[in-house]
Amino acid sequence: MDIKDLNAKLAKNITLMGANEFFAALRFFYPISILYFAEVTGSFAVAMGIFACATIVGALLEVPTGVLSDKWGRRNIFVLGCVIEWLAAFCYAMAATHFLIGGTAWLYIGAACFGTSRSLFSGNNYALLYETAECLRQRHRLAHILGRNGSMEQLGLATASAVAGILLWFGGSFEMLFWLTLIPMSCALIAALMTTEPPRHSMSESHPWAHMKDAFHLIVQNRELRLLAICSAWKTGWGMSSHNFLPKFIETLWPVWAVPFYRLGQNIIGFFGYWFAGKVTDKLSPLKTLFCLSFISDGLSLIAFGISNLVSPFLLMLSQINWTVGNTANDTLQQQHFSKEQRSTMGSLISLLSSMTYAIAAVILGLFADHIGVQNTLLVIAVIMLPVTFGYLSLYKTNKNAK
Repeated sequence: MDIKDLNAKLAKNITLMGANEFFAALRFFYPISILYFAEVTGSFAVAMGIFACATIVGALLEVPTGVLSDKWGRRNIFVLGCVIEWLAAFCYAMAATHFLIGGTAWLYIGAACFGTSRSLFSGNNYALLYETAECLRQRHRLAHILGRNGSMEQLGLATASAVAGILLWFGGSFEMLFWLTLIPMSCALIAALMTTEPPRHSMSESHPWAHMKDAFHLIVQNRELRLLAICSAWKTGWGMSSHNFLPKFIETLWPVWAVPFYRLGQNIIGFFGYWFAGKVTDKLSPLKTLFCLSFISDGLSLIAFGISNLVSPFLLMLSQINWTVGNTANDTLQQQHFSKEQRSTMGSLISLLSSMTYAIAAVILGLFADHIGVQNTLLVIAVIMLPVTFGYLSLYKTNKNAK
């Protein structure tokens, strides 16, 4: 295959990965998953434990799958992740039937599959996009590519929320939303199968443990990357646990059928956030973007959970900008610090730290909710996340002084 043909195929990777993000995000159960899990299990703690299970499994597999990606190829791991993600949705749907093993068991099997798929995607998909952009000599557009790719996910989630809300309004069941999700999941797998593996100049022949050790040392020895990893893990761990629990908070303020429309608004904002993320980070710099958005998001969350009224969901929707634009800035900075040989493994190590934090945070949040209530729990979580903003401020000041 000549370079012209290869570049033509690689150029399709960006479009295909965007399509994959869109279809994989058409999880119609996404807005009501915590409600469904709590209904099947009968407990907030057990329901949040399902999210924790997915994260623990993902954490255990984070680094091994990162090594597999570096050694076996990005596309192969991408496709495998899509297959296992489809199985996760199938198991979640089976939970309502309580077939053979009971609903809770089906949920935990689904969570294990979902965690496995997340670990396969983690590090690998960013590496696939980065190496595609590098081969096409578009590395300078990485923030734009990541942002546009992320916007497709938000568009898919927004569409899923709208469809879920309409179906629930007309009397649809939670179970039906899970079964319908298998259709777009199949489309996501087809998109993954059509991608092309980007060529790499070299493949590491080192032993997997040595490969992981080298990647770990590269993170630890780089102060900026080390602090970025800590902030990312804290933000992802506590932020995602709060995000997954939010529908229960919204349900106390709005009727159940309206809960998906909260996610719809959130994801519409997220779509535009990702779409313009590259322009924002180019104008402000990634570090300044991280600090400013984190500061604003903290303020919005504290006010929303503090007043706890009909306005609160709208304030929380706005904080989605921090997640989308902030994540793009964070991922761009991380990719700039990663080495070629350990790119996916370094990303997986940081994701491992995030997953461990989330697994602990999700269980703690569930226990808090059972004892002190939904509003108080989320207010406590908002306070716990404040150190992230100070971490970004420290990085920004250090970087500014260095210049």
